[in-house]
Amino acid sequence: MKGRALPSFYAVHLPGMRFVVGLTGLGAGKGFDAGFDLLSGLRSAPAEQQQQLLALLAARWHASNAELAEASGLSAAQTNQALTALARAGRAMFDVEARQWRHRELFAPPLDAAALFPPDPRREAALALVTQVQEVQAEPEEQRLMRRYRDLQTGQTVERERVHRQWRISGRVGGEQPKLVVSDEERIIFGQCSCAHFKAHLLNQGPCEHMLALFEHTAALRQA
Repeated sequence: MKGRALPSFYAVHLPGMRFVVGLTGLGAGKGFDAGFDLLSGLRSAPAEQQQQLLALLAARWHASNAELAEASGLSAAQTNQALTALARAGRAMFDVEARQWRHRELFAPPLDAAALFPPDPRREAALALVTQVQEVQAEPEEQRLMRRYRDLQTGQTVERERVHRQWRISGRVGGEQPKLVVSDEERIIFGQCSCAHFKAHLLNQGPCEHMLALFEHTAALRQA
């Protein structure tokens, strides 16, 4: 599986229909859902932000992360984090082809995500390691790529420029050497570490505590 065993999504086009299939990483196992959530960092989105975005999404039915961030006054990272929490509770979904969030109430009442997905011990371990982060190197990057898309309304192929802004970060944490690539939406999109957890699982159970500590330590730097 590409992407260090993270999920892969495929949009399948057939005559008269289209569907998207998502495949989890090999060996994902019991801790995959909680581990994948850790890619958004250590802290959960406040309930007030989740409710604000849920109301906006319900009124619009579907919208991009950027559109919801502008309408709510939240940052792209805050918006993404809150929408991810809503998706875990079965109240929203992300269309990976249209690149839009959609309002979707799967359950009545909504799932209690906190009960279904207990806190991962790596969160507490990472917070304890934040003060031990040393030798930090962080560089912003920007890539401009031309991509072709099929317009879902007209069926025509259009070409658009996509700008990818991200941070490439490295450091030393508790004797280990984690490295990260963080998107402009504050999601860990690549990581590696010298620790035993990473060597055993790569990223199919989410980032290790050393990556998370480095992520948290450099949060203010990425917002500067």
